[in-house]
Amino acid sequence: MNKRKKPSKNVRSKRRIALRIAFGLLAAIICGEVLLRFVLGNCALGRLMEFDSSQKPCVELIPNSSVEHTGVFTKIPNVTHSINKYGYRGKARGPEKSGDIFRVIIVGDSFTFCPGVEDGADYPSRLEYYLRRSGKTDAQVLNFGVPGLNLEEVGEHIRFRALEFHPDLVIAQIAGNDFDPSMCVSLSLRRRATETLAAYSYLARALFIFSVRRYEDAASHDERVARVRRFIDDLSGMIAEADVAIMAIGFGDPLELGDDFIGRIFARRNIPYFPFPKSAEQYLTLDVGHLTVEGCDQYGRFLANRLN
Repeated sequence: MNKRKKPSKNVRSKRRIALRIAFGLLAAIICGEVLLRFVLGNCALGRLMEFDSSQKPCVELIPNSSVEHTGVFTKIPNVTHSINKYGYRGKARGPEKSGDIFRVIIVGDSFTFCPGVEDGADYPSRLEYYLRRSGKTDAQVLNFGVPGLNLEEVGEHIRFRALEFHPDLVIAQIAGNDFDPSMCVSLSLRRRATETLAAYSYLARALFIFSVRRYEDAASHDERVARVRRFIDDLSGMIAEADVAIMAIGFGDPLELGDDFIGRIFARRNIPYFPFPKSAEQYLTLDVGHLTVEGCDQYGRFLANRLN
């Protein structure tokens, strides 16, 4: 019987080095995830979202779902984020409404969803509070914010979701990171496993964000302007088709040319545009620059003043 040859000393040494590197990487990943959870919280928002690249909109919030969310150290205490039976954050108000109700629907990304503040403390809820306090007692404001939406997805959520709820006014919120590719396209390319990991792991989410950021950074100025123009054309078409008023608000400068520049583009289609007020920047947290409870209240009051 032939005896098995023992690996040479050189081979055994290489294997030991490879194992040490593998264990070192595993330890670094675990430590990194633990550190991020300590700093940023429990990575819970992804569990509220479902993706289907064959549908429009391709990403939506899961009806009747909720998560406990934590934020940066003690800046944001543990809060509950709940999605109602209609698939948006806030009081459950169905598509039907009586004629005396003035309904505002705000569609946007995580800035509108307002992670880190309790249900009812988000800025759409505070906008409703200030509108009612100013005398518009029939006002309703619905929060259709979905974390991570890009420019085109905001348009899809207005056309295929918000308009079904018969709004009198739609507010489209855009942000400086709205040139990311669609989350649904990106996730479908990386399969379901990536979606699940991104919902439960900060490191997986960081890798995903890094991959889409490379795409965003590669977009030229002309491409960005063209996408904004298409978005505004789409909004203008909805105004004509659905007989609804539309205005836009901005967090950050999507074109990096100043708010006046993008405001002029909206103005050509008679769509009012209001950039995020500099005075409210003190209320941004370290949690990716989202609004605190005080910030949501201040911004809700700012928008109410613009609508009154």
